Amino acid sequence: MTKKVSIYLIVTFSICLLISCSNSSNRNVIQSLDDMGIILEPNISRVFLIPNAGCPGCTTSAESFMVLNLESPEVIYILTNFTSVKNITSKLGKDVIESFNVHLDTENIFYTNGVITPYPIIYHIEGGRITKSDTVSPYSPNSIASLELHINE
Repeated sequence: MTKKVSIYLIVTFSICLLISCSNSSNRNVIQSLDDMGIILEPNISRVFLIPNAGCPGCTTSAESFMVLNLESPEVIYILTNFTSVKNITSKLGKDVIESFNVHLDTENIFYTNGVITPYPIIYHIEGGRITKSDTVSPYSPNSIASLELHINE
């Protein structure tokens, strides 16, 4: 009987810890958006965080998606952890950088607030809150395809 109780307590504690860490991470993202002065308007359903360091193939895929889908008003793109505005502008183009839904984290606010990732992350937004996140990595190859389906609905 004590073994069952111990297992139950361990599982319960693990679930609480997982939920707590997830909520903390989400709060850090919302705080970072707020610190950058980004308002999550009701039409925003996704925030796509694209770090310029980490998995090069993942970042390139995310940037390519962004360039092809700049006109989608329900997605905000945040470019973070890059070395210089000049380099990122040269890489992506001035039109992309100056698009209404592209924001440059020039002060590494996301990093400072503890949102540190080598992979791009797609945050699902409902009612100004994060409900889910999808990491763009070799381990989750369908994240960008899912976002594309959402945009084209």
